[in-house]
Amino acid sequence: MKPKIMLLAALLLGGVLSTYAQFGYPDTKKTDIEKFKDNRLIVVLYADSAYNASVKAAVERFWTFNSGFEFVNDTMMKAYNKPEYAYMMFAKSKKSVKIKAKLGSSEDDFNGLIITTKYRKRAKFLEIIANGFCGNVIDTTDWYPELVRSVQMINNYFNYAIQAKGDKEITPSYMMSNCPGDLQTIYNKKLLVETGKILMKGKEDASFIYGNEVEEVDRDDIYKAILTQDPEVVYVFSVFTEKFCDKIFVSAANSEVMHYVSGGVEDCKCVAKDLKNFKQRIDKANK
Repeated sequence: MKPKIMLLAALLLGGVLSTYAQFGYPDTKKTDIEKFKDNRLIVVLYADSAYNASVKAAVERFWTFNSGFEFVNDTMMKAYNKPEYAYMMFAKSKKSVKIKAKLGSSEDDFNGLIITTKYRKRAKFLEIIANGFCGNVIDTTDWYPELVRSVQMINNYFNYAIQAKGDKEITPSYMMSNCPGDLQTIYNKKLLVETGKILMKGKEDASFIYGNEVEEVDRDDIYKAILTQDPEVVYVFSVFTEKFCDKIFVSAANSEVMHYVSGGVEDCKCVAKDLKNFKQRIDKANK
């Protein structure tokens, strides 16, 4: 089966695009992807032991795109800032103040793992070639499931991009118009939404709109589905920055992004329109 992209194009709420990052970066070329496959990946570690243990476990278990990687503390990076390396680091967004670990950041104000061509504590936008979402609130025990999703998303992206016919197929506009995800794999799957993250009005019924079971659960239940790679579960989670909120529908198995909605920060809950649009895309794929 053709590998999928980490962040599939989607129907955007109101046509708003929060940042190019969710659909591949505008200046990333097919040659950048090919070069990265031949580079050795440096996974940057920080002072936080929970983060370090979790990113090590996630990369060792799920990273498949290139065979060479090693883990290096951020205080030792000077010797590794060379053209033959690429870097996986954590970029903490401005709105992730509840993440206590001292990590990196980026000009893109992104929250999650990023891949860069040069190592800097604050990654430059033009040096980022891929990323994978993490939530804005991460406690000590949350790191592993959050990083499993993020590592898998990035791995999915590279596996898709390396097979693209040219630069056009990895541009944000092309990906928004030509979703490479296999929505047939999630037909009749249960949708999990974190408690308090869904808003239905009046007589609206989430399960009826979606056409299958929609269940509000604790975040730990979503994490359990991620860690077991549950093939029967799709879940939705929200990530926000100072200006935008992204609602992302993800399969628990392999962290395939199946649907994506972007809007303002005040619009961070899953609503009937989101479920309806997601259902329409699934039905169209299964005709």
